[in-house]
Parts: sequence; C-alpha cells; structure tokens
Amino acid sequence: ASRQSRVLLGVRAIWVHRSVRRCGVATTLLDAARNNLCFDAVVPRAACAFTSPTAAGRAFALRYCGTGQLLVFSP
Repeated sequence: ASRQSRVLLGVRAIWVHRSVRRCGVATTLLDAARNNLCFDAVVPRAACAFTSPTAAGRAFALRYCGTGQLLVFSP
C-alpha cells in the first residue's frame, strides 16, 4: 500500500499555549478526533498525517504516531 492510502486523518494545525504544553492537551485533542471521525471505529495513530509542522510540532507528531516517520500532506 502506498503511504497516501494509509492516511485516514489529516491534521492541519494543532496549537497549545506554551504554558500548558507537555500536559496532554494535544494528545487529548487528537485522541478525540481519532475516536470520533468514524462511527464505531478508531483511526490508528499511524494513520494520522500532518501539514508541515514546526520543529516542536514535528517532535510531538513523531512521539504521538510512534512510527518513527511522519506522514505529511498538503491541504
């Protein structure tokens, strides 16, 4: 399967105020999106793609997806 076919959820932007970063806010938001995108199905973390993230966003996305590579898309 191509990389493109594995993407089920595209994240255009996620912003968390600096004072509450690393407190689980972004994880909670993405978990909610994955759990509510399709009725009775959960999108796997590895099937999430992100638009060109900042350095901090890239580090978060790599940790969140846990795949060692980041799927990136253009809106």
